[in-house]
Amino acid sequence: MAGSGKRTGIDMGMRCKQCNQPITSGNITDSAFGVFCSEGCKEKYETFVQRAHQLESMRRPFSLARTLKTFIGKVIVILILLVALGVLGTVMPDIPILSDIVRSVRDFLGI
Repeated sequence: MAGSGKRTGIDMGMRCKQCNQPITSGNITDSAFGVFCSEGCKEKYETFVQRAHQLESMRRPFSLARTLKTFIGKVIVILILLVALGVLGTVMPDIPILSDIVRSVRDFLGI
């Protein structure tokens, strides 16, 4: 395989972090981010890392309002499911599994 395109030199048993091509002794490029097969791949990956850091810094910080909104939404969904279960158990009281669950829910709610 010596002399065939990018693969010149001794195969190092590693792959480029950007393009996943095999790295050989003739095309190895080291960086703080890893090992690459060329300067082009190294620059592309460094650009990617910079962009990822930029996007990460643009994220909204933790918000109590967002957490409460999510929690209230989940509680509403659970309540809707419980009401639907109660209606279903009332309309069809002959379903053995549902009747026990509906009875437990009604006892819990005091109905």
